[in-house]
Amino acid sequence: MNGSNIDISKIIKYILTALVIIFILILNYCSINEHMSSNPHKITNYKIPEDYKERTRPSVVAALFYPAITENKNKNDGKKRPELLIVPHAGYKYSTAVAAKAYQALTPYADNIKNIIFVVPQHKIKVKGAALYPAKQIKLSGKNYNINEEISNALSQKKGMSFSLKAFTKETIMAEQLPLLSQVVNEFQLIPVVYGTISSADLASALEEYATLPNTLIIISSDLANYYSEFQNPLSKGEEDHADCGNIGIEAAQEIAQRHNLIPEMMDLVNAQDIVDRLNRYDEETKAEEKRLEQERQSLQEFKSLYGEELMKIARISLEEAVLHHEEYNPSRKDHSHTVFDKGASYITLEKDGKEIGKAGTLLPQKAIARDVAMNVYKAVTEDEKGTKITSEDLAKTKINIVLLTDFERVRYKDEADVLNKLDETQDGVVLRSGDRQAAFLPKEWKNYKNKQEFLKALKFKAGLSPSYWSNRIKIYKFYKEEITENEN
Repeated sequence: MNGSNIDISKIIKYILTALVIIFILILNYCSINEHMSSNPHKITNYKIPEDYKERTRPSVVAALFYPAITENKNKNDGKKRPELLIVPHAGYKYSTAVAAKAYQALTPYADNIKNIIFVVPQHKIKVKGAALYPAKQIKLSGKNYNINEEISNALSQKKGMSFSLKAFTKETIMAEQLPLLSQVVNEFQLIPVVYGTISSADLASALEEYATLPNTLIIISSDLANYYSEFQNPLSKGEEDHADCGNIGIEAAQEIAQRHNLIPEMMDLVNAQDIVDRLNRYDEETKAEEKRLEQERQSLQEFKSLYGEELMKIARISLEEAVLHHEEYNPSRKDHSHTVFDKGASYITLEKDGKEIGKAGTLLPQKAIARDVAMNVYKAVTEDEKGTKITSEDLAKTKINIVLLTDFERVRYKDEADVLNKLDETQDGVVLRSGDRQAAFLPKEWKNYKNKQEFLKALKFKAGLSPSYWSNRIKIYKFYKEEITENEN
């Protein structure tokens, strides 16, 4: 009997313990669900991507020539530094992706590349033979490159090679390519070569001895592959003669490769129709993005018409809690509509007598819009370093302004001027990101600047960048807003 009593008491103890645990879990669930959880939906009815995929612009052919491997191929996968690099120059929208891919292959060897012989055809003026630059430096794309005079002088003694300043007066190919190359190889001396009527055999003979030097790389720039189908290999001999821009350089590279037993590796091959198709798809995606952003704005307008007054009440309660009790208000589901717990992003400004006395905001919809508004009002009161201390006497005079934000649309651009052309100062909020630096301006900020240039300079300065700084790695996003002003509902 005693043993039986002990067993029963243990069972009762286990049951009571289980009931206590269940009760605690229920209380925690109710508390989290009541005060902190957000609905899975967003007030814009759109799921934000972490980032838009970088635009990949296909191009013409690029190829690397590596030395043939005779030793054990298990060492470093049997691959050595490329001796010859062929890159396209068919204009940025055609060639950037493939050229960049080719230059990226140099990354493991970049520190050891000290001399680069850059060979390009001359498009615009007649050049007899091939020309070398007769100076210690050449300025291309706003940057001075030091010239290896020893190699230049040696090459000038080769058949068909000579110094000519005139041959470089309208040179644009290297000016477009070197900024890409410089992203990978930082410290090098340049030996620029512009050719015209020189034969591929003479060009190959002149460059041959530099093809396998340990610290020297030869780059051949060409448009050759625009004329080949995807089933033809533009690196193979025996094709009929083409009036291509750069075929002499490629033929010279082929001769050097044959003499030194170098192995070609194709990096990419894309024809013009592929490019047109992808650009058309890009245009369609851009239009879809614009439509999506406009739809989000309409969603915010509808949300405001139904719940704007309720959000303003939440903001007012949060303001009073922050000023009177120094506490952050947590909206409860029992006191507010279910829909105001959909996720959204807001920006709050507090004004008194027409002057801003506090501001705070979020750019991404990460929590319930009710909680986001309440939190940002609290931050505007307590955390805005430039804000004015608000007292209980100020409450009645303090005006609250709520801005609901759409998601972001990535602005695709060619350069800084193109960015300015694509921004609309009547409606666009703008986000600028550069590395770990970021800044945002609401659409109302446009009125503080006399033109788009000044607006963008101020945005860069806010992000901690020099107003004159620019890089095409900067990411620009735009967004729209819907404003809720106190007493308008």
